Amino acid sequence: MEKNIYYYELVVKKKKDRSEIALNSNEIYQMFEEIYNHTKSVDAYKTCELDGLYYYDFIIFNEKEMFLKIGKVNMNNAIEIRDKDTFKSGPINIKENQQLNTILYFYMDFNTCIATICSSEGIGYGTAVKKLLMDKYKKDITNVIFANILTKDIIKRIMEKDIIGNIEFSYAVPSDEILSSIHLNRDVFNDIQNKKSMQMTCKLCIERNKSAFDDRNQVMMLFNDITSKYKLLKSFHIDAKNKGEKIEHFNLLEYRYKDKIEYDEHDFSNYNIMYKLIKSKYLNKKDEICELIQNT
Repeated sequence: MEKNIYYYELVVKKKKDRSEIALNSNEIYQMFEEIYNHTKSVDAYKTCELDGLYYYDFIIFNEKEMFLKIGKVNMNNAIEIRDKDTFKSGPINIKENQQLNTILYFYMDFNTCIATICSSEGIGYGTAVKKLLMDKYKKDITNVIFANILTKDIIKRIMEKDIIGNIEFSYAVPSDEILSSIHLNRDVFNDIQNKKSMQMTCKLCIERNKSAFDDRNQVMMLFNDITSKYKLLKSFHIDAKNKGEKIEHFNLLEYRYKDKIEYDEHDFSNYNIMYKLIKSKYLNKKDEICELIQNT
């Protein structure tokens, strides 16, 4: 099986006097260290629970690196077990003190503050990590940002245009959130035949021949914010053009730096195997990623 892994630069900001400053790599390490020291021992690792919804398993933690398995309670009851040989299906029998978790893996290099994330559908890495840090440091932390690493200086190309126009993004909606997202009666929804999936689209319309931004940092801030909030983002388009030219459509998701890992069907829940796969991929790309960050 294959799964995408994505690389981000983790930026954590805090209040200082009347301004906002970014923490250095050592300060970010110290934040996670404090959380780690307050976790409960579970087998070979330590776990932190938040709101009964998120579970953070510290598989590996030291001054150089951190490997987290983050689980989110799976509220979707529309799943079952099926025997591949007999085709017989049935419910998943879970004990009263058990629950299903959707998981992601989060590898962090504290020297570079580069986060490598391998995620299942249905759990947002940005929300999960932001909730962990903001919950523990409500007074100090003002923002947690996962800065996208782009393979080409696409932001510079966009900002060199005279006019930056409409912004449009779409994202898939998990099956257990569809009705609440579209505010549709269940019976009416069930009457729709041959449903495959659902995507929500948001379009920010900009006045004709007017520009949405005058600072390239604003484009990147918006992109980082959207990608961390919407866990199943499918597209992120920005329209831009020079005066007298036709509009160009830029899908920034096509330029996100990513890689793939291959694993056997049952290996995704084996954290030792996933740790080796994810770390190996990161180390192979580390120098190239650091160069991309410096050129941003």
